[in-house]
Amino acid sequence: MSLPTTDAIFAQSRAADSWVEYPFMERGDSTAKIYHMKCSVNRANYAPLAKNAPMTSAATSGVISLPFTGNSSAFFVGDFNHSYKDGGLVEFDRQFATIPATRTQELVGSRSFGFPTYQDVIYTAPATADAADYDENLWEYVAAGGGNTSPAPLYLTSTYYKSADIPASLPEVFRPTQNGLFVDYVTDGLSLIKNGAKAINGETFNMNITISATDPSATEYSTSISAGDYKTVDSGVERYAGDIFVVKKYEMVAQ
Repeated sequence: MSLPTTDAIFAQSRAADSWVEYPFMERGDSTAKIYHMKCSVNRANYAPLAKNAPMTSAATSGVISLPFTGNSSAFFVGDFNHSYKDGGLVEFDRQFATIPATRTQELVGSRSFGFPTYQDVIYTAPATADAADYDENLWEYVAAGGGNTSPAPLYLTSTYYKSADIPASLPEVFRPTQNGLFVDYVTDGLSLIKNGAKAINGETFNMNITISATDPSATEYSTSISAGDYKTVDSGVERYAGDIFVVKKYEMVAQ
């Protein structure tokens, strides 16, 4: 059995092996890097680095000798795969990562999403003049198509941040609004003024109808479909490595 050693040569972490991982090489990104250093140190001398410590030099990286050219844009993301070795040593994989560049609208699969229906607003003559006093008796929504929920290609935009830099608001999922409320349809609304209008029973009345268009309106949304615009269907934040996070925005082409 080997005797524990307190050799001064292992009082600081030593990198016996090292390599660079390119996590997104298959996506054409050779700039994102994760630096690995397989280190050994006396158990009593082991300590992780501070969050986001830069790999600027051997000193900031917590090793006797840095096996890479210093990179101040690579940050400590953790020590992994700890194992205890004979002689009182601990071995681990010390990792530093760069903040990856944004990858925009990568095709990642398919999804179903409830796109809005189209609703026309139609004037309807009231039964009597008295009934015209209630606006809801003068108009109605009539379905005019849309509402596609069939599976379609799903695209992902990934943007990376340190935790302190994550935006306060995430990308909003696309939903039409009307008068400040979310709705599941789009409409151009209705604006109609009638003086001396006739009810079904022949009585006359005056009216002024204003039904707000949605945002976007039916016309605007139709134009968006024709233009092939992307609509956000989901978003979220996930940890990438250490204190580096990724904001994910999922989009589909408007339908």
